[in-house]
Amino acid sequence: SLDYNLNVLVGPKGSNLKVENPAEYHFKPKELLSDIISVYLNLASYPEFIEAVSKDGRSYSKQNFKQAAKVMVRFSLKPPSDIDTLKCFVGSVEKRIETERGEEEEMGDVPDEFLDPLMYTLMDNPVILPSSRMVLDLSTIKSHLLS
Repeated sequence: SLDYNLNVLVGPKGSNLKVENPAEYHFKPKELLSDIISVYLNLASYPEFIEAVSKDGRSYSKQNFKQAAKVMVRFSLKPPSDIDTLKCFVGSVEKRIETERGEEEEMGDVPDEFLDPLMYTLMDNPVILPSSRMVLDLSTIKSHLLS
Protein backbone atom coordinates (compact mmCIF):
# COMPACT_ATOMS: atom_id res chain seq x y z
CA SER A 1 0.00 0.00 0.00
CA LEU A 2 0.96 3.62 -0.28
CA ASP A 3 1.29 3.92 3.51
CA TYR A 4 3.59 0.91 3.58
CA ASN A 5 5.89 2.41 0.96
CA LEU A 6 6.00 5.72 2.83
CA ASN A 7 6.86 3.79 5.99
CA VAL A 8 9.73 2.01 4.22
CA LEU A 9 11.19 5.31 3.01
CA VAL A 10 10.81 7.53 6.10
CA GLY A 11 9.70 5.22 8.91
CA PRO A 12 11.84 4.03 11.81
CA LYS A 13 13.79 1.61 9.61
CA GLY A 14 14.11 4.01 6.68
CA SER A 15 17.69 4.89 7.57
CA ASN A 16 18.57 1.21 7.02
CA LEU A 17 17.42 1.46 3.41
CA LYS A 18 20.76 1.50 1.63
CA VAL A 19 21.71 0.49 -1.89
CA GLU A 20 25.38 -0.04 -2.65
CA ASN A 21 25.29 1.39 -6.16
CA PRO A 22 22.08 3.46 -6.45
CA ALA A 23 22.81 4.73 -9.98
CA GLU A 24 23.15 1.18 -11.30
CA TYR A 25 19.70 0.28 -9.93
CA HIS A 26 18.14 3.67 -10.71
CA PHE A 27 17.37 4.01 -7.00
CA LYS A 28 16.38 7.60 -6.26
CA PRO A 29 14.71 7.66 -2.83
CA LYS A 30 14.10 11.44 -2.80
CA GLU A 31 12.37 11.26 -6.16
CA LEU A 32 10.38 8.23 -5.03
CA LEU A 33 9.31 10.04 -1.84
CA SER A 34 8.27 13.06 -3.87
CA ASP A 35 6.21 10.85 -6.21
CA ILE A 36 4.50 9.06 -3.33
CA ILE A 37 3.64 12.37 -1.68
CA SER A 38 2.28 13.61 -5.04
CA VAL A 39 -0.19 10.72 -5.01
CA TYR A 40 -1.32 11.67 -1.50
CA LEU A 41 -1.64 15.32 -2.55
CA ASN A 42 -3.67 14.46 -5.65
CA LEU A 43 -6.10 12.32 -3.66
CA ALA A 44 -6.14 14.38 -0.44
CA SER A 45 -9.47 16.05 -1.17
CA TYR A 46 -11.39 12.79 -1.66
CA PRO A 47 -13.28 11.64 1.46
CA GLU A 48 -13.01 8.01 0.31
CA PHE A 49 -9.21 8.28 0.25
CA ILE A 50 -9.10 9.90 3.69
CA GLU A 51 -11.25 7.08 5.02
CA ALA A 52 -9.11 4.39 3.37
CA VAL A 53 -5.90 5.84 4.84
CA SER A 54 -7.54 6.17 8.27
CA LYS A 55 -8.41 2.47 8.20
CA ASP A 56 -4.87 1.37 7.32
CA GLY A 57 -3.98 0.50 10.90
CA ARG A 58 -1.07 -1.63 9.81
CA SER A 59 1.02 0.97 7.94
CA TYR A 60 -0.44 4.44 8.57
CA SER A 61 1.58 6.62 10.93
CA LYS A 62 1.23 10.34 11.53
CA GLN A 63 4.94 10.36 12.35
CA ASN A 64 5.81 9.11 8.85
CA PHE A 65 4.11 12.14 7.34
CA LYS A 66 5.94 14.47 9.72
CA GLN A 67 9.24 12.89 8.75
CA ALA A 68 8.35 13.04 5.04
CA ALA A 69 7.53 16.75 5.38
CA LYS A 70 10.91 17.37 7.05
CA VAL A 71 12.74 15.58 4.23
CA MET A 72 10.79 17.42 1.56
CA VAL A 73 11.52 20.81 3.17
CA ARG A 74 15.20 20.00 3.71
CA PHE A 75 15.75 18.96 0.10
CA SER A 76 13.19 21.38 -1.44
CA LEU A 77 11.25 18.51 -3.00
CA LYS A 78 7.85 20.22 -2.71
CA PRO A 79 6.75 23.85 -2.36
CA PRO A 80 5.47 25.09 1.03
CA SER A 81 1.88 25.05 -0.26
CA ASP A 82 2.14 21.29 -0.88
CA ILE A 83 3.56 20.75 2.61
CA ASP A 84 0.59 22.67 4.03
CA THR A 85 -1.83 20.56 1.97
CA LEU A 86 -0.15 17.40 3.25
CA LYS A 87 -0.48 18.61 6.85
CA CYS A 88 -4.18 19.33 6.30
CA PHE A 89 -4.61 15.86 4.81
CA VAL A 90 -2.98 14.25 7.87
CA GLY A 91 -5.24 16.37 10.09
CA SER A 92 -8.27 15.05 8.20
CA VAL A 93 -7.06 11.47 8.55
CA GLU A 94 -6.45 11.92 12.28
CA LYS A 95 -9.91 13.47 12.70
CA ARG A 96 -11.44 10.49 10.86
CA ILE A 97 -9.54 8.06 13.11
CA GLU A 98 -10.88 9.83 16.21
CA THR A 99 -14.42 9.74 14.79
CA GLU A 100 -14.12 5.99 14.18
CA ARG A 101 -12.82 5.45 17.72
CA GLY A 102 -15.76 7.40 19.10
CA GLU A 103 -18.21 5.36 17.06
CA GLU A 104 -16.63 2.12 18.29
CA GLU A 105 -16.84 3.29 21.91
CA GLU A 106 -20.51 4.24 21.46
CA MET A 107 -21.29 0.77 20.18
CA GLY A 108 -19.80 -0.79 23.28
CA ASP A 109 -18.78 -4.42 23.31
CA VAL A 110 -19.33 -5.99 19.94
CA PRO A 111 -19.78 -9.77 19.80
CA ASP A 112 -16.62 -11.50 18.56
CA GLU A 113 -18.35 -12.96 15.52
CA PHE A 114 -18.78 -9.39 14.16
CA LEU A 115 -15.07 -8.58 14.56
CA ASP A 116 -12.44 -9.30 11.96
CA PRO A 117 -10.23 -12.02 13.51
CA LEU A 118 -7.00 -10.51 12.11
CA MET A 119 -7.51 -6.78 12.66
CA TYR A 120 -10.05 -7.06 15.50
CA THR A 121 -12.21 -4.33 13.97
CA LEU A 122 -15.90 -4.33 13.19
CA MET A 123 -16.45 -5.96 9.81
CA ASP A 124 -18.22 -3.75 7.26
CA ASN A 125 -18.16 -6.35 4.50
CA PRO A 126 -17.68 -9.89 5.88
CA VAL A 127 -16.46 -12.54 3.44
CA ILE A 128 -16.36 -16.30 4.01
CA LEU A 129 -13.10 -17.76 2.70
CA PRO A 130 -13.87 -20.82 0.57
CA SER A 131 -11.21 -23.23 1.82
CA SER A 132 -11.07 -22.47 5.55
CA ARG A 133 -14.64 -21.14 5.97
CA MET A 134 -13.05 -18.35 8.05
CA VAL A 135 -14.89 -15.00 7.98
CA LEU A 136 -12.78 -11.87 7.32
CA ASP A 137 -13.58 -8.32 6.36
CA LEU A 138 -13.06 -7.60 2.66
CA SER A 139 -10.82 -4.62 3.48
CA THR A 140 -8.50 -6.90 5.47
CA ILE A 141 -8.29 -9.36 2.59
CA LYS A 142 -7.51 -6.54 0.14
CA SER A 143 -4.84 -4.99 2.35
CA HIS A 144 -3.08 -8.34 2.78
CA LEU A 145 -3.25 -9.17 -0.92
CA LEU A 146 -1.96 -5.74 -1.97
CA SER A 147 0.97 -5.58 0.44
